Amino acid sequence: MIYETDKNLTELGKYHHFNSIISNVNYKMDVTLAAEYSLECFKRIVAPEESFETFTELAEQSPVGSRGINFLPYLFEERNPYFDPTLSESLIGLRAYHNRDDIVRSIMKGIVFSLKNVYENMDDKQSKSIETFRITGGITKNPFWLQLFADVFQIEIEVLNFGKGPPSIWCNVPCNSWEK
Repeated sequence: MIYETDKNLTELGKYHHFNSIISNVNYKMDVTLAAEYSLECFKRIVAPEESFETFTELAEQSPVGSRGINFLPYLFEERNPYFDPTLSESLIGLRAYHNRDDIVRSIMKGIVFSLKNVYENMDDKQSKSIETFRITGGITKNPFWLQLFADVFQIEIEVLNFGKGPPSIWCNVPCNSWEK
């Protein structure tokens, strides 16, 4: 999660603060520690032979809300927004009637909600309103993930295609030449 900001010295230690390559612009960044690795861990333990594409298909079979299962993706404790080394990964609300579809969807949903928690914690300190999220990386090739982000954040999602990874971002930003 990257957020344009003015440097706020009271936040030092809570976020990564960077100077932008654009004059007079700074940004702060934070992450969750496990994110997609939570899904990878579940896959490794429960269904190593299945592809991530199959997991997306499973998640699409479960209704919105995963029939009441909530997932906390704190596989490696957490640092933001809770800063708590005692947090652990867990499925909450699991019942006998749930199936693998519900569990997979709850994991994916939990990952997105954890990023929303990071965003909301960062957003508390901002005065400007965010109308669009720009997303890049492997997740952009999966419409289900993108829709989860749009639904959870209640915001328009814009996919940025930067070519071959982060170095191309820095080449394209000053020229405003990235393909949307």
